[in-house]
Amino acid sequence: MPPQFQKFLLQLQKSQKENNYILMLLGSYKGGEKDLRSCTIRPVLVRGNLQFQAVFRYTSRDVTKVWTSLELQSHVAARIGHSGFRDAVLQTKLGEFAVHVVTKDRWKWKQKLVTNAKEVSLEHNRVKERLIPESRPFLRGLGLTDNHGKVQAHSMDKFVQINRFVEMMAAPLATLQQKEIRLWDMGAGKGYVTFAMYDYLERVLGKMPKVTAVEQRAELVAQGNKLAQAVGFDHLTFRAESIDRARVEADVVIALHACDTATDDAIFHGIRGGAQVIAVAPCCHKEVRRAMAKKLPMEIALKTRFGILKEREAEMVTDALRALLLEYAGYQVTLADFVSDVHTPKNVLLLAVKNSQPLSAQKAKELWDQAEHFLAVYGLRTQRLFGLLEGWKRSA
Repeated sequence: MPPQFQKFLLQLQKSQKENNYILMLLGSYKGGEKDLRSCTIRPVLVRGNLQFQAVFRYTSRDVTKVWTSLELQSHVAARIGHSGFRDAVLQTKLGEFAVHVVTKDRWKWKQKLVTNAKEVSLEHNRVKERLIPESRPFLRGLGLTDNHGKVQAHSMDKFVQINRFVEMMAAPLATLQQKEIRLWDMGAGKGYVTFAMYDYLERVLGKMPKVTAVEQRAELVAQGNKLAQAVGFDHLTFRAESIDRARVEADVVIALHACDTATDDAIFHGIRGGAQVIAVAPCCHKEVRRAMAKKLPMEIALKTRFGILKEREAEMVTDALRALLLEYAGYQVTLADFVSDVHTPKNVLLLAVKNSQPLSAQKAKELWDQAEHFLAVYGLRTQRLFGLLEGWKRSA
């Protein structure tokens, strides 16, 4: 067993023995369970007994299991590794401890001690502890909380959406080893997620965030810069610019609800700008719906003859093609609902993490050929992201 992993398991054992355990996050899954992405493990009291609730997050579902203290040790030891979860973060009252599996024989260890101990709620049905708590000052500046730091009733959906996005970004962000994180938010709007990501990177991960928010509306740019200054987010800057004209060099690129092909522009800038993590929640899929051939294969035409089904088909085609093109660009891709559609109908998150090794020329060609075939099946001459990558490929 690698010494870094031994240290991690010893810290886990110590945190249980001394009642210091707060939370464990497992990410970067590389094992055999299809669609498994991450796992969060919290302590809970069940009928007066201390146990540990593990929530396994898959692409389209969550699975919850409850373990005893002894079971926790064995399950964690079995699930972390080169063929399992390659990132593990243990949060305790005394600090944060992490292991990262680089290769089968190479592991990295990181620890960050704290001086202010934090109490842990063990209630099984407690109010959910948020990564972005409602007490954060920027939430008041954005109009989500009142003067007492409580989420306003009409803002609860947005508050849930922000926290769910940050929660889903936690595992990919844990893989970034550098201290300074350059994050670009494309089509930032008022900056709900922009501020949340800055706060999480700095306050929770101890990083030095350098965040750029791209937004066309000058009044929102002015408001965002004013709030960033007021809450002390010194390296958060809003820029009055369109997404397609941005020149991006980033570690992380995000875009929530950038309309239609603006999502493709954001993805392309992330790829070209060398981003290690790209996360987009698409909004509208007008380009593909308008461009679909009128005469389609019967198995497709039977669905698209109804307007509402054609719209849904266009959504699936667009996002499936985006995922395929991201894989061609060297990313591992997942698509998931990041909040319930009770909170927002625009709830699909496309999350891409850069592979550690480049694709072989043969694999890249295979994926590009699949994309071309996909376009042909639906009678599409091109698609925005496909066209951008094609032009970039020709100019290389």
